Amino acid sequence: MVAARHSGYHSDLNHISSSAFWIARLAVKTVFDAQDNLVAPPYDITWVTEAMEENFQVLDLMGMLPHLCRNFQKSHFAGFCKKLAEGAEAGDALSQHVFAQALLRCERGLPVLCVGSVWKSWSLLKPGFTEVLEKAASSDKLKDRFHGYSLLTLQQSSALGGASLGVQSLGSSIRMDYSTNADVFYQHTFNSG
Repeated sequence: MVAARHSGYHSDLNHISSSAFWIARLAVKTVFDAQDNLVAPPYDITWVTEAMEENFQVLDLMGMLPHLCRNFQKSHFAGFCKKLAEGAEAGDALSQHVFAQALLRCERGLPVLCVGSVWKSWSLLKPGFTEVLEKAASSDKLKDRFHGYSLLTLQQSSALGGASLGVQSLGSSIRMDYSTNADVFYQHTFNSG
């Protein structure tokens, strides 16, 4: 059993909270857990397994172990997240699932970027908005997974995102501090009872 012999990587990596890393880590963990018969995967793992082996240039799960321990590089996991996004867009159910899980597990709850003057009337929108999301959070599909939401206002020009995408399309990147892009103006946590 691969995970039984090398299970220490889980605790070492749990503290890293980068979204791309978290998504990739969940996909890798899902494949390992399924292969070791620890947890049944929610969806077929074939596409994710093949994409993982291609991305990390390994032949099997044993080849992944150095990437998880000795030769760990967060950037390799970010690259794998990009492959997972391609899989999700192409319809792979497990890839779609890990992205959905990431959104539901954001530290501040579901992030909602609020654009437009209607949000200036938040006090009037709040009761209905919260009621709809609380109903969704208590549904069988989301119960115990969807704990709240945060409303954000954009602090940077949307042109900054466009410039970033343009640079990426040219095969390059620019350093950006994403933490300055938006501010939270309201946060709500659902009652767990």
